[in-house]
Amino acid sequence: MSNKPKICLVMPVRDEASVIERCLASVKDHIDHWLIADTGSTDDTIDRIENVLGEVPGELIQLPWTDFASVRNELRERSRGLADYVLWLDADETLEMIGEPFASLVGPGYGLEVRTSRGAFVQWRLARDDAMYCYAGPVAEALVGPRKIPCLDEVSITHHEDGVRWHDVAKNQRDILLLKGALLEAPQNPSLLLALADCHAARGELAEALHYYQARADMKGPEAQT
Repeated sequence: MSNKPKICLVMPVRDEASVIERCLASVKDHIDHWLIADTGSTDDTIDRIENVLGEVPGELIQLPWTDFASVRNELRERSRGLADYVLWLDADETLEMIGEPFASLVGPGYGLEVRTSRGAFVQWRLARDDAMYCYAGPVAEALVGPRKIPCLDEVSITHHEDGVRWHDVAKNQRDILLLKGALLEAPQNPSLLLALADCHAARGELAEALHYYQARADMKGPEAQT
């Protein structure tokens, strides 16, 4: 019998029909279970999920939209006991692996390199089922848990930045207002600065984006993200 830890893919989605199949095709051979929450899709996102993951054990649930952190925390609670580790992805991301790094997981969590068109940074995306963590933040939601986790170098995530969050103009503007409000209370929060820069970049507002990217870089921190 294999001692390889079981992996459960967990993610929220909404109107991601244009990108969801690409994401799921990249990960389906590496997971043992999945839990996906649809928060109100009006396109055929649900049908596409079932088409790709139909042969993998899992569950599609409906959750009312509140904010990103609340939805992710609800998924976190519902995912307990489904597998040894939870893997978090967004619909406009794809997973890339070298070898079988999931076979030797032992720690409470692992950081994965997230690659974007502007650079890369490491985020905690793989968490053991019994790890103590939660998500915080209405827009730039961040996983909060142990301060130091190792990076799993053989696994990376490519963020294609073509999901609905990047093309819904009205939503993007709402996110900018929420982020700016949050920055008034936490002006030194690097996640808020990076998210605000990304929002402006998605709108083609490059001068504003550069301002917030520079502010994030001036804070130092992880070399890749800087």
